[in-house]
Amino acid sequence: QLVRDFGATLTVLKVNAENQPNVFDDEEVAREFRAAYGADTLRIETVEARTVTDGLDEYLHAHPADLVAMTYHERGFFENLLRIN
Repeated sequence: QLVRDFGATLTVLKVNAENQPNVFDDEEVAREFRAAYGADTLRIETVEARTVTDGLDEYLHAHPADLVAMTYHERGFFENLLRIN
């Protein structure tokens, strides 16, 4: 909703880290995001790094962000991202 309300662009960053398994089908996740947000307001980026923290640091240094949200493996990707605390 924030993307639509503010005319923002949503960037989804996937960090392929050496120390983490790749547990999601990247193409399936991309399709789900495009279906939910539309291709015109969505950018999906992937970076390679030694750790997730290194990947985030490098990406955010080159591409400053107004808001960062993260999820982890124990729950489903969309469940974590869209869950309201």
